Amino acid sequence: MASWIDRRIDTVLKRLGYFKASDRSSLQAIFAGETSLGATLGQDLTSVQRERLMVTSAWVWSDIANIANMASTAKFEVFQRKGETLEAVVDHPFEQLMRVPNEHMGGKFVRKYTFWWELLRGEAYWLLVEDSTGELTERWPLPSERVQPVPSATDYISGFLYHPLHGSKPVPLAPEQVFFWRLYPNPFDYHRGMSPMTAYYKPALTDLKSAQWYDENFDNDLVLKTLFRIGPLAGNYEEVREDILEQLKTKRLRYMFAAAEDVDVKTFSMSPTDIGLFTGREFSRDEVDRALGYPGGYWSKDSNRANADSAEAKFIGGAVWPALVSLAEDITAQILVPRYGADIVGQFQDIRPRDRRLQVAERKAYWQVASFNEARDELGDAEYDGPLAEVIGELPVPLATDPQFVIAMAGIGAQGGPLSTQAAGEAKADLRRWRSIELRRLREGHAPGSYNFESEWLPVEEIKAALAEAETEDAVKAAFEVEIAQAPGRESAGLSREQVGVAVLGGMPVEFLWPKMDLGFSDEELKAMKVAAYGEGEITFDPERMAREEAGQ
Repeated sequence: MASWIDRRIDTVLKRLGYFKASDRSSLQAIFAGETSLGATLGQDLTSVQRERLMVTSAWVWSDIANIANMASTAKFEVFQRKGETLEAVVDHPFEQLMRVPNEHMGGKFVRKYTFWWELLRGEAYWLLVEDSTGELTERWPLPSERVQPVPSATDYISGFLYHPLHGSKPVPLAPEQVFFWRLYPNPFDYHRGMSPMTAYYKPALTDLKSAQWYDENFDNDLVLKTLFRIGPLAGNYEEVREDILEQLKTKRLRYMFAAAEDVDVKTFSMSPTDIGLFTGREFSRDEVDRALGYPGGYWSKDSNRANADSAEAKFIGGAVWPALVSLAEDITAQILVPRYGADIVGQFQDIRPRDRRLQVAERKAYWQVASFNEARDELGDAEYDGPLAEVIGELPVPLATDPQFVIAMAGIGAQGGPLSTQAAGEAKADLRRWRSIELRRLREGHAPGSYNFESEWLPVEEIKAALAEAETEDAVKAAFEVEIAQAPGRESAGLSREQVGVAVLGGMPVEFLWPKMDLGFSDEELKAMKVAAYGEGEITFDPERMAREEAGQ
């Protein structure tokens, strides 16, 4: 209550010419020095005429429309600053107002309208409407040609004046009722913005006059550019002259008939190509492109895809994105901070195109040391919480996607499952070596099974038990007739072979790991795992093809 009373007292005192001493005195001196004492108030008819002239140019219209359309697609988001990081505020009230500004206009329409005025006038305005509780409920775009800021000697801008279309008395608006955006500062007016079209005004006049000249010459082509020499055999000179004018000018015919030697026709004026009309108009187009930030060749019909993509990336990164950043900063300063708190920040979604080839290369290098969960976070996915999450999540990506390494880290074997090709080979070699040793020792008089043979791949205890009962070479050979396609395995931590297989996939396509998989799964088992994880749809995966597609090739 006290702060409200203080503000009311200050307002009354300021109207009477009194000001409280404060540390803003130096700022007030600057504000007073830059206040133009009403010189900028009222309509600037020259600017209005220029803006209306600009939209008659096809170059200007297409360039501004393209910028406005691109800018309108960026999503606006509200964040809360916590230390050095920004945390998204889900469905903030101002986000809702950006999507639906009022009952008659959509968010994209209002943003397009804003950009049109910003690029034509150098200033854009919104009228902010509150409900009885002071909450924002609507925002309306205002035509910039009828709104002017009112300079203040103490507060920079004390308010705004809206000039009705039909010349009624200007309507004063409080500063908190209006959002005021200037993309480019005006070095000649401390309180106003500057349109990029300022640099194109004279070329626009030249282009307009060139177009008018061409239209007039097209309408009166033969009359203005052709000499008719009427011979004595044509008859009365005046009658023939009037007849020619009537046919070519009044009736607008483009041909006539005459007897030989009656009329001689000779063209003596230059064509539009001769005088460089079309070249001049192309140069005018290039000038407006430059003023609005379009790179050379952006509109070229001869550009290939690579050139067109490069030009668009430069244009968005150099013209559209900086404008969105500027708009978001002003929204934060004028609306979000005063109304929702100093820790609230607004930003537009980054619409700059990504170089897919570079992105793939960066990820390939970065993911060599990034953890699996860090990689998933970069892709916008949640942390991995499937089987073996405590093992996989913090491993570097190359190791987290290596099935053999994950199994080794977790101490898991495919219990009772088939051996891999490599493991089966190792088991067969051990089996042959052990059998040869036992047969040789039997011939030397040693008891079968007394030799302490060690193998990671064979069921050693089972073979020793069979050897203990053997007395002949045939019985020794029979002891080694075991199923070597089965691994003895270690403890499986309660996971089935299917769970182990799905876990080591880490949420990635099955085919990405098939070349690395050495778990001994058959094709049918892998197919069943794929169906269980991804459904019946056909899944084909080629890492090289993925890299090409990511690079846009």
